[in-house]
Amino acid sequence: MDIELDKILCKKYPKLFKQRHGDVRKTALCWGFQCRTGWAMLIDQLCFKIQDHCDKMKFQVEVNTVKEKFAGLRFYVDGADEMVYRYIEHAERLSYHICEECGTMENVHTWTIGWYRTLCVNCAKKGEYPAYYTPLYYWYFTKIRSRWINFKWRVKSLFRRRDK
Repeated sequence: MDIELDKILCKKYPKLFKQRHGDVRKTALCWGFQCRTGWAMLIDQLCFKIQDHCDKMKFQVEVNTVKEKFAGLRFYVDGADEMVYRYIEHAERLSYHICEECGTMENVHTWTIGWYRTLCVNCAKKGEYPAYYTPLYYWYFTKIRSRWINFKWRVKSLFRRRDK
């Protein structure tokens, strides 16, 4: 994530990001936010909900790691209750529908070549992934499903020959 956005989030939620410049042996947040800038608004909203809940319930949660993994947001915390985990789960599910680069929710797909990435078509065309790379679901239906149908047909034809 951008250094400026990192500083803004840490300044806005100092209780949550206490471990931001902590020891490497205790936290992964010392490396910063390990995701792209498109999810900054999502992370901001999630932190607001968590901090508001913590203030009402009179306890404090500390964020341990914020990263991208398998094209989705991962947000690890210490000292959370069930409601905080629900907020996190909702944000993680929502991250699959928000572009990592620009933050748009229009025309977003999970792309794969090497890493899994959640990108809109425009960012996929101009970024690391050229336009000819296919979304994951298209790849599944063209490659894996056709192999399975071919395999199933071979098995059926094997048994037909034995019956005759």
